[in-house]
Amino acid sequence: MDPSGASAMRTKRSFPPMVGENPEILILGSLPGEESLRRQEYYAKPQNRFWPLMAKLTRSPMPQDYAGKRAMLLSHRIALWDMVRQAAREGSADTEIRHDVPNDVPSLLRRYATIHTVGFNGQKAAALFKKHFGEWMPAAEAGGDTMRNIHFLTLLSTSPANCQYDEATMLLDWKRLFAR
Repeated sequence: MDPSGASAMRTKRSFPPMVGENPEILILGSLPGEESLRRQEYYAKPQNRFWPLMAKLTRSPMPQDYAGKRAMLLSHRIALWDMVRQAAREGSADTEIRHDVPNDVPSLLRRYATIHTVGFNGQKAAALFKKHFGEWMPAAEAGGDTMRNIHFLTLLSTSPANCQYDEATMLLDWKRLFAR
């Protein structure tokens, strides 16, 4: 075993971005968990609050299948991706992500100039963005990107591990995505 412990962890890879025409909001997670990887679906673990939260925020009926969930986001001009393209991780905990290689988020933002808000699903996603693309952060902390006005928001994680917040608190926090 190597001293970093990396050989004991499996390499995990994220999905391609979920992006429709003219997205306005990009939500970035960290890296898909075990259930999501098994099912090849974003936020597949039933206890994750992401999909019910998005249904409430977009005032949509809760979709019953993944195709419906995807359609719900895209119809509201919401894109979805993860910060990490690949990493070593045992299990699903963000705290176990090691040797992470980022997705090229800045290129996606340049390609889709209609994106005005980036929401990080939890502090780990925000920390990974800062780690890999820190040159964007001073502008973000000042209220936007220097090339165009992109707002970066760190949101409460929808992970089942983040269960200390009730639904009302989560809704209030995530409503910030739509404040523009």
